[in-house]
Amino acid sequence: MYADGNSFGDGTSFEIIFKAGKELFGDAAAGSAFHVYAPGIFLNEPVETWTYTTAAGDVLTDKWQVGNFENNEYHLRVYGPNGFFREFKGNQSDKRLRIYAGYQKKGKGFTGNIQLSFDNVENQDIEVEITDNSYGAVAKTLMINRQSKKDLVLDQSKTFGWYDFSVKIKGNSAFEKRFAGRVETGDASKSDPLMGNFI
Repeated sequence: MYADGNSFGDGTSFEIIFKAGKELFGDAAAGSAFHVYAPGIFLNEPVETWTYTTAAGDVLTDKWQVGNFENNEYHLRVYGPNGFFREFKGNQSDKRLRIYAGYQKKGKGFTGNIQLSFDNVENQDIEVEITDNSYGAVAKTLMINRQSKKDLVLDQSKTFGWYDFSVKIKGNSAFEKRFAGRVETGDASKSDPLMGNFI
């Protein structure tokens, strides 16, 4: 599953791209449902919700106007099956840094690790901080040069593919993207070690 949220253009809108991949199981792959919540005030209403369903291999996109959120600060949470979770916070002053959370590939399958892809379309360097929220991994900092792209692999072998981390831009307290869930590889899964107090 994929749900990547990014600001585009002048920052007045925020877009989420939903996808149910079929790289592992081909035509036998299942689609997925995604539930999106705006936990604050949206168009003067508390806790607005949206539901989406994507067929295997399909891509679905939706857009929100930043001005429709309280104080012009967007806040969206995305929930999917098997603990899949994404959270996006920011405002119109966001740096134009697009972040995509994927899965490191190995042949036709996946290694079980997360691969973050950064696309800096600003005319200035941007420093990001990647912080583990649950599993004790050491925090990382990464500089993405102006007008450039960079990938970062996060090793999930010690957590059996389970992950929960946030990406923040240094110097921007409003911006945060949080990613949580489990990397599916097609192999038999193990329970979240956080639930069993193994971490």
